[in-house]
Amino acid sequence: MFLSAIFTAFLLTACGGPGGDDPDAEQGVAARITTTANTGSTPGLPEYFPESIPLPDEYIVLRNDSRQSETHGTEIGLNVALPGSIDEWLQTYGEALEQNFEDVELTEDPSSRSWRFSFHGQGFEVGNLYLNRNRGYLDRGDIDSSHLPVILTLSLTEKR
Repeated sequence: MFLSAIFTAFLLTACGGPGGDDPDAEQGVAARITTTANTGSTPGLPEYFPESIPLPDEYIVLRNDSRQSETHGTEIGLNVALPGSIDEWLQTYGEALEQNFEDVELTEDPSSRSWRFSFHGQGFEVGNLYLNRNRGYLDRGDIDSSHLPVILTLSLTEKR
């Protein structure tokens, strides 16, 4: 109940994005461009990354498999290393997703200490956002994300 009270308080104060039924969302997600900067020397965010999914000032994109295809439209696939704690990001993403998307569900895997939000909306038919501890297994080459303890895995598929 406490977490849902926090979500409600955030919902009342946060900026909202277009809803799933918004006709502008049907024009595609390419119109929404993030203003958050990447401080790492890795591939950045796709230009169609939804602004309604918050990122801090410091983060490292470890994997960006985002693309646009004829079959599925816009697909976003990212792994991003984040500062802070999983608990902080659970609250942040829970609030943001509740505000901006539909049918948000949170599931937890206590044995692996990982969490998954499933949702849809804003032109996306399927959305999954995972939070895990950063164990460094996604670091490649000269990329070192060890100072960022949380891994965000995001998967979004556009509604066709």
